[in-house]
Amino acid sequence: MDLCHNPQPPARRSFINTPYRVCGEGRLEPELPTQCIAGATGTGEPGCVVVVDHRRGRKTGPKHPLVVAKCRKHGGAFTLYPPGFVPYGRSAIVAVDAQGEPIRRGDWSEQQEHCAAAANEGESEPTAGHAGESEELLGASALAWELTIFGAVQDGACAQAWPRGAGEPDAVGSWRTQGRRIAAAAELLGLTGDAQDGPLVGPMGISALRQKEATAAYQRAGGYQSRARAITESLSELEKSGGRLLDQLLMAGYLRGRWGKPWRWDASRQRLRQVQPQARSP
Repeated sequence: MDLCHNPQPPARRSFINTPYRVCGEGRLEPELPTQCIAGATGTGEPGCVVVVDHRRGRKTGPKHPLVVAKCRKHGGAFTLYPPGFVPYGRSAIVAVDAQGEPIRRGDWSEQQEHCAAAANEGESEPTAGHAGESEELLGASALAWELTIFGAVQDGACAQAWPRGAGEPDAVGSWRTQGRRIAAAAELLGLTGDAQDGPLVGPMGISALRQKEATAAYQRAGGYQSRARAITESLSELEKSGGRLLDQLLMAGYLRGRWGKPWRWDASRQRLRQVQPQARSP
């Protein structure tokens, strides 16, 4: 059974995304699937009985405890990840809330202004990225990529280098971490020119020509800012995928071997579906 808590290498384990909603007690609870992966694939007998096993907190990733479910029919436990998060992920891959609704830059900027005003009154709220600096680069209607694994890219595109020294207050990360995340973002988007980049063109919903241009721009880049800007342009193109954006990135990471097969719980149809996005027309 290919569940996320079985003894397979982490990159091969399937996992489930499902919306989390605020319950009456003010706690975020998931929409509990009525199927496990074994039941959805037909590898086990029908009649899944999915129940909550326990909750676990995380030092990174979602800011709330995650529910670990189990199927009494087929056995095995599996974590229910909110939309945009993947196993072992420190940050979301797409700027969406716990229910899967997109978070736009304009909305985030307003929240940042509110947090700044609260801080002036003696309160403190966490902030992320440099929303103001990249507003001109992306526009207020763009997704708030600074809240995701692409935050290092957004900062880099705005010439916001992360500190080279340790122990600096309010540091998002180190210079080396920023460099690694920029390289990882390029790999995820298929901009490195590797042989594996070819299969990503269709699942990412980007035409072969656009992908070739973006790859060439990244490879011509001579510094962290120009590389980050090349990635940012690719993100802007990717946003045209619309509602399929999360599926596109989930599939890209799967094809790259960064995580296992992604599944999403469709509460309206009461079924668990494997993510299989359709390519956007060139």
